[in-house]
Amino acid sequence: VNSVSLNVQFKTSGGAVKQAIYTTSNQVAIFDHATRNFSLVTLTATPGTGMQMLLVPSGPEAGNVLVVHGNGLASSSIINRDTLAVTAGPVIGGVTACGNAVVVGAGAQLLSKSPGSSKALLLVGGGTATSCIYDAAANTFSPGPVVSATPSPGFQLSAGSVAFRTQGGLYPTASIVLSGANKNVWSTYVP
Repeated sequence: VNSVSLNVQFKTSGGAVKQAIYTTSNQVAIFDHATRNFSLVTLTATPGTGMQMLLVPSGPEAGNVLVVHGNGLASSSIINRDTLAVTAGPVIGGVTACGNAVVVGAGAQLLSKSPGSSKALLLVGGGTATSCIYDAAANTFSPGPVVSATPSPGFQLSAGSVAFRTQGGLYPTASIVLSGANKNVWSTYVP
């Protein structure tokens, strides 16, 4: 298992529980909870810094695993929950997606907008304040809000960034985003 420790639990359409765990290079190990065995799948590109994984909540890829490659790329893969076949996922950058200059890098975060939502926010990291919206219903990426209107590098996400849901308090559906790279700066995302 690589230093990028990402994993997502999912269920097959028959109810079998499995775990997708990024290992190294372009490999994801699939752990079957019933048989306690691992199998490997190969992604369509080699992930790296900024890699993210999401259980797709709805739409044509519902229940499958979306893998945002990171590593300075603007691509993704989809792991089919039943066959474990890997196909190219939606393109993140480009004129018909989130923007021509968009690539995913260090500090990227993928936040579900809210429980039951068909959309997720991708903060692309790499020192930029750019974000994209993943729409599960259409299985596409489009431009999202700017991370901060303040033109300060403190709000630009980089290596070491962390994001988590608040689960209560003043904004119970909000996410807190810590910028990383030893910056004492954080933001709140309220979907």
